[in-house]
Amino acid sequence: MKSDMNPKGSDLHCLVIGNYGNYNIGDEMLLKEVIREVSNGSQVRFNFYIPTRHEDFVKIYHEELVGRVTPIYIKDFKKLITAVLNCKMIVVGGGGIWSGDTGLLAHFVPFLSIAGKLCLKKIIFKSIGLYSTASSLDRFFVNLSIAFADMCSVRDNESYQMLWQINRNKKAIRTDDLSL
Repeated sequence: MKSDMNPKGSDLHCLVIGNYGNYNIGDEMLLKEVIREVSNGSQVRFNFYIPTRHEDFVKIYHEELVGRVTPIYIKDFKKLITAVLNCKMIVVGGGGIWSGDTGLLAHFVPFLSIAGKLCLKKIIFKSIGLYSTASSLDRFFVNLSIAFADMCSVRDNESYQMLWQINRNKKAIRTDDLSL
């Protein structure tokens, strides 16, 4: 049986991880900007897999992206694993993902990005927030995963300061918040 997430032709499949599909208009605007920036200037068509709690969010917030965005229920581990295996790129962000208010599932994002790198995927952290209020364990694993990533941008000075020196010197750049 053929999976509904098999790569087709010259399409490039990308997994985008953030707080998308939770009916927060700010996060939905971030997703639009991530998709715009990742797709900008490319000659190939991008298809985006988005882990979410509410699969109907595309019809509500991203009608123009129907057919290019495939929502995946966050607890459908089989589809998530299939998406990771079929994608060429994993984008984490944008947004303030790690803070004192970090949700349970966000703790697993660094492990997913490391697993993606082990599967030879391009890993990009895009305009993320990593704050001093995040647990030391979260800060450790986020920094570890960034060390393996291909690219990293953070959205503010505090997040930049939370990065390990090696990540600041060799990997990360400070960019404007995507929502601006």
